[in-house]
Amino acid sequence: RSADCKTQTVIAGDGCWAVAKRCGITQQQLEKLNPKKCPNIQVGQKLCCTAGTLPQPAVPNGNADGTCKTQKVVAGDGCWAIAQRCKNGIDEKTLDKINNGICSKLQIGTKGTLPKPKPDANGNCKVYQIKDKDTCWEIAKSKEISEAEIDTWNKKNWSWKGCNQLKIAQKICVSPGNPPADPRPKPDANGNCFAYSVKANDGCWAVAEANGITVADIEKYNAKTFRWIGCKSLQVGMNICLSTGNPPLPPVDPNAQCGQTSIDKKTGKRNLKCALNACCSTWGYCGTTEEFCVEKPNFTGCQSNCGMGYPFDKTSPASHPQYRVGYYESWSVSRGCEVMTPNQIPVEKYTHIHFAFATVSASFQIEIEQKVMNTFKDFCNLSGTKKVLSIGGWAFNDPPTQNRFTDMVTSHRPTFIASVLNLLKNYNLDGIDIDWEYPTASDRGGKDSDAANYLALVKELRAAMNSKYSLSIAAPASLWYLKGFAIAEMSQYLDYIVYMTYDIHGQWDYAIKWTGPFLKSHVNWGETVDALTMIVRAGVPSGKVLLGIGLYGRSFKQSDPNCTGPECTFQYQKANPGECTKEGGYLSMNEIKNIIKGGSVRKHYYDAKADSMILTFGRDQWVAYTSATINEKRRKEAIRYNLGGTVEWAIDLDNDFTGIDPKLKTRNCKSTVDNFDEISGMNSHCTDSLIVDVIAKDLRKTLDDYKSIVSNGNYDKNFNIYNDYMRSELPKQLDKFLEENGDKYFKCREEKRVICCKNVGWGGSFTEKCVEGDDCQSKQWGDASCPKKMITIGDTIWDGATAFTYELKDKNEFFGALLTEFGVPEDQIEFTRRTVHASPGCWGSSNPGPSCYVYWDGVPSIKSGYRIPNPKASIEPMLKNYTVGLEGLDGAEIDMMPLGGVIDSTVVGVYMASQSVDSMHKINEIGEKIEDEQRKQLILGFLNLFLLVVPFVGAAAIAVDGLIMTAIINSVRVLGILSEVGAAIYDIATSTSPFAFLFGLIGLFGSIGNGASMATREANFAKMANLKRGLNNAELKSLGSKPAEMIQKIDGIKSK
Repeated sequence: RSADCKTQTVIAGDGCWAVAKRCGITQQQLEKLNPKKCPNIQVGQKLCCTAGTLPQPAVPNGNADGTCKTQKVVAGDGCWAIAQRCKNGIDEKTLDKINNGICSKLQIGTKGTLPKPKPDANGNCKVYQIKDKDTCWEIAKSKEISEAEIDTWNKKNWSWKGCNQLKIAQKICVSPGNPPADPRPKPDANGNCFAYSVKANDGCWAVAEANGITVADIEKYNAKTFRWIGCKSLQVGMNICLSTGNPPLPPVDPNAQCGQTSIDKKTGKRNLKCALNACCSTWGYCGTTEEFCVEKPNFTGCQSNCGMGYPFDKTSPASHPQYRVGYYESWSVSRGCEVMTPNQIPVEKYTHIHFAFATVSASFQIEIEQKVMNTFKDFCNLSGTKKVLSIGGWAFNDPPTQNRFTDMVTSHRPTFIASVLNLLKNYNLDGIDIDWEYPTASDRGGKDSDAANYLALVKELRAAMNSKYSLSIAAPASLWYLKGFAIAEMSQYLDYIVYMTYDIHGQWDYAIKWTGPFLKSHVNWGETVDALTMIVRAGVPSGKVLLGIGLYGRSFKQSDPNCTGPECTFQYQKANPGECTKEGGYLSMNEIKNIIKGGSVRKHYYDAKADSMILTFGRDQWVAYTSATINEKRRKEAIRYNLGGTVEWAIDLDNDFTGIDPKLKTRNCKSTVDNFDEISGMNSHCTDSLIVDVIAKDLRKTLDDYKSIVSNGNYDKNFNIYNDYMRSELPKQLDKFLEENGDKYFKCREEKRVICCKNVGWGGSFTEKCVEGDDCQSKQWGDASCPKKMITIGDTIWDGATAFTYELKDKNEFFGALLTEFGVPEDQIEFTRRTVHASPGCWGSSNPGPSCYVYWDGVPSIKSGYRIPNPKASIEPMLKNYTVGLEGLDGAEIDMMPLGGVIDSTVVGVYMASQSVDSMHKINEIGEKIEDEQRKQLILGFLNLFLLVVPFVGAAAIAVDGLIMTAIINSVRVLGILSEVGAAIYDIATSTSPFAFLFGLIGLFGSIGNGASMATREANFAKMANLKRGLNNAELKSLGSKPAEMIQKIDGIKSK
């Protein structure tokens, strides 16, 4: 026990301030020394004035049995009298204290002190529940006990933190005995927390109060609880911890495939894992993309098998074989066009060729349709490649043969294997490929037992076949279907796996809710990488996976032909079938090429995100495909991803090898031509390449001609003639503009001078013209319309000379009009005083003063030193782009590009440049002595040059400087706006669509050279072609006669 403090006793009328004053301290210090006492102090109560504890009064010993000694109150007693009778030295105050303040309420017959409170029969203390504003002192007084006793009896009470920290509804002991039971939830014997299921309208505060814990406790206990993101986001049905311990499992979600909410309905096992080591999302679904695989705290993201990216570190050793496999559609010989027979297959390009498809008969023998038997025999006679028979296919898994594979692998494997061995021997084949689409898939007639039985078939086939024969299967690039394959185990017995990454999307997406009917490329590269990641993570050696490449397009019927974003959808109705393939939603490369050639294209562009070409055509048709360039890039990617090679569907669809009528193959194309006229009448498969050759030759000639023209001085001499002539004409054009628009942009005031007769001292003609009257004023000012005819010095006005002032109404509006409607930039204008008339009285004077003249003030005028830019300075750097473009057109790789797009992308720009250089030729033919018509031809020549400069300089430069637009517009005005050619050039210079076209086109010429990658060049050719295709006929014609003429010639050649 600490030392006693010095005290002061509370007397009547005291407050804490008065007691503190007697103590010689501040009230704040008194309250700190006596916590929870102020302001409720009582008369007779002692308070500490210094540090320490209140001194305990000397209390005499009680009886031996623990009871106190007593005195009975008699009439006339006070505490002093009773204390005297006790005869044990007790004083009055001590007597009052040990009797709980009885001195103020003595009654005759009572005995001093009351019995001390005791525990109940079970040893439990008496309990008091704290109310608002309760203090220990008040509770002690009401229960006739002391504050010290309250503290002692509650030492073991779970909620006790001292008299200074009482809480409403807290239960405390007010007697000796066992304290109230701890109601807080406890972990179970296995270390699991006390779980609580959140109910409607629950909040953390209410749950905490009901369970004797705090909100902070709930936050702490649930740091590792499934999907816990804090008290602010409680979810009904969520299982949370109300104690320490392991977090509870969440409620079961009957639809969950994996994770903590999943359950095996047969075994009752919880927390399932995804097949193929796929990621498990927070909602219990399996997948391989970001929404499944990215980890977040407390399983609010991926739950298991988490992580993104292709596992390069888990791929096969680099020493595995590299294959290039191609499928051959046996039914192609039955098509009315685009026929490819086995002997036309380019076997040198492939290590293996798969003949698609054989089937399985009702007796579980391999069966080849009679109508393709001859084709199959021709196929078997091929040499220079491995010949593989592919069994099954998508259609074979449709009724009525939908269950044939399931039945075979279940109980007829020996029969099937014997048939395989017999076929390999009798037909000189090199391998077998099985295309079962798809085992275990309920929507394809599968059963759960298919996976194990398919594995057994592959294992038994491998054991039965000679090692010289290859064994492969086709596998889907979809988790939904691939999970039905024991793919990692199967890969041990396979030479390679045909991974169908060429059919990621198709018309079937329409009925799948998680993919939806969105227009997506079936060969989307991002999704292809996700699929490769999935199969390698599933445990398949990367060296046994062949990357699927599509030599065809998947097409759709657009819901909205004008939609271009990622949310664009397709219709339930299939896209139009191809002319030769005859299948809706499926177009060969040849058919795509013919669509582009046919002129029904609405848009054709490269989608960089999907690494695919997109073509829209007709009214509502959409198709995605990969070009030869993209496919070559993907073959290189297969090596980088350490795969076993590539597999292509299908050889007979590839425009590199098919789509040519056999009779045309006997006729050779010319290796070179000099002009478009020489191409006319040639075979259609020759024309595109030769057209590109002519365009390249014409561009080379244009560049050479330009260098020749600027190397002599004639061009610069003639530019000076043009410049001088235009500078002399421009002020006239400005005056004409002011005559037509003065009142629109200016507020004019007129000062009219008259001759008053009272001021005339002579007769004659002047007297006849004077104004009579004494009130005549010689100067009369007022608002007036601006002059409709601009007057120059030397004019004579007999009806009274008129002076004007021009006051600009709106500066921005005026200069904007000059630039857009007239072509004069602000920095070429100054506001001047113009002398328009000399007074009659000054005529003949040798030194007339200012009063002799009539002035127009504030008249906008052309600055004397304005300049016209020489287009040669801008054309020279611009033609560097054309030089780079010429390299691209001459390059050996150009034939690997879609040539129709190459033609459309270059024809306008090349012949615009040619047209401009032709204009320079004409300029050089005109000398100094020129007549009006020749002058117009000179101006027209320069106009064509300016037109070429406009898109290169760009809209921003024109807006700032304005000189080029000035030159164009004023040249047209000088020619006369009715000039057909001049008006056309004016239109393109001031029109948004052709201007934007040229600006984009010429800039892209520099990005199609050999220095760029194949993919970049092809993408930029496509962009340039789309710019051209975006112009209507009128806009194309406005670019000049030569581009229009050449486009007409090319269209004529391609239409034949």
